[in-house]
Amino acid sequence: DKRKTAFYLELEQFFANKHHDLSSTINTESNVGFEVLNKILNKLSLETFTPYWENYQHPTSLEQSLTNFLRYRNGVAHGGDTSSEEKVTHDVYVKYKNMVVDLMYGIHSRMITGLDEKSYLK
Repeated sequence: DKRKTAFYLELEQFFANKHHDLSSTINTESNVGFEVLNKILNKLSLETFTPYWENYQHPTSLEQSLTNFLRYRNGVAHGGDTSSEEKVTHDVYVKYKNMVVDLMYGIHSRMITGLDEKSYLK
């Protein structure tokens, strides 16, 4: 009974407040791959990315491009064997940089749409 009473008192206090702090922490599960990115967007009630999104079509989907990028990035960052991976060249850098920029604009667009449509209220 004491736990129920405490719960209802906290609930009453919660609804009485006009301002609520939201946590700004987002769990990236160490690497933001395709599935993690879509989990985050889904938690924010934003449109998720499809595996074949915009310029990321056949033969390499967005999902596969992100997987390749993370494997490559982790190999370089953690001193792994990158001999079988692409060599770090300007073209490789530009390819992955453009993908990250494309995703940033895609997320921004989804955030604007979410604000306009008030999808965060779902």
